[in-house]
Parts: sequence; C-alpha cells; structure tokens
Amino acid sequence: MFRLIFTIFILWSSASLADETFEPIPGVTVEQARTYDADKGQPTKLEFRIENASSEVMKLTEISTHAGTKPVHVYKSPTCGCCSAWIEHLEQANFSVTAKDVDQDVLWAIKEKAGITSELSSCHTAFVGGYLVEGHVPASDVKRLLAERPDAIGLTVPEMPVGSPGMEMGDRRDPYNTLLVLKDGSTELFQRHF
Repeated sequence: MFRLIFTIFILWSSASLADETFEPIPGVTVEQARTYDADKGQPTKLEFRIENASSEVMKLTEISTHAGTKPVHVYKSPTCGCCSAWIEHLEQANFSVTAKDVDQDVLWAIKEKAGITSELSSCHTAFVGGYLVEGHVPASDVKRLLAERPDAIGLTVPEMPVGSPGMEMGDRRDPYNTLLVLKDGSTELFQRHF
C-alpha cells in the first residue's frame, strides 16, 4: 500500500482545543506542536500527520450533540460567506454542525485525502455518518444519503451553482446536479435540481 506521510499545520482558535474528541480525519493523529497563552487570545498551532493515505471513505468520530441527529463536521475558509449560509441551511434542517476554519492548502489536502478531485470540488468539505459531502448539497440529499447508505464516498455539488443552498441570489436559480461519488472516483447522478 502506498504510504504517504505529510504534515499540515493549522491555526485554530484556542477554544477548539477544548474539543479533544473532534478527530478531523481518521488515521490523523493530532499532536500539539505549540500552544500559545489562551488568556491572551492567541491561536494554538496543531500538527496533523496523515499516514496511510488511501481512497477509503474517511470516517469521523461521531460526536452526538442532539439525540437522533448525525453530526456534520465542516471544513471551510474563514472568509467564505456562502459556506456559513450552507451551514445555516443544514442547521435549519435539524443537523448538528461543527465548523472548522482552515487555510486553503489544508482544505485542498482534506479534499484530496477524501478522494475529491478538482473537477468535483467546491468551496467547503463536510463529513457526516461516514460520508463526505462536498459543496452546496441540499440537506434533503444528505438525509437521503444517510437513509439509503450507498456504498460510496459521498455526495458533491461541484463548483458553486446559483440557487443551491447557501448560494441564493434572489429569484435566480441555475439547474444543477448532486452527484454520488463512488469509491473508484467515478460519479453517478444522485439528484437533479431545477
């Protein structure tokens, strides 16, 4: 098996250190590289080492905060407003969401580890119930994915289609597709949206 080891440095608020159970990627060990004084409000730098990178579905530690709901873990840029709007869309659909702001290099590494190519990518990457959810996937599609449990990596809405959840612009709505990403990297149509 191809063994890939690389280190990614992430700046996180010191508040996220209290969440010791949040494991961003299975097989990723979190080693505290350096801690700044939390009283001064300075960030904490953590080191993530990704070992045994493969195309297997990434499964996150399930952190249940609401009975009966699957927690959604979102990785996004700190400056992306549409990502925050998509998170609100999920929360309105009764999902419990935890978001982590990461820099773009880290986000691309997470996407690559999860099996998302640039053609399938969007602005944020999420994980729920052992599946990847890439981009502005409607909450109804996520619920269907979790109910049907297909043998797949997860769902993607490539790019950022206008009118998708989080990308609302008045009455404008471009048609788009939610794709099911299979373990071999191929895709199938999961749902059309008009």
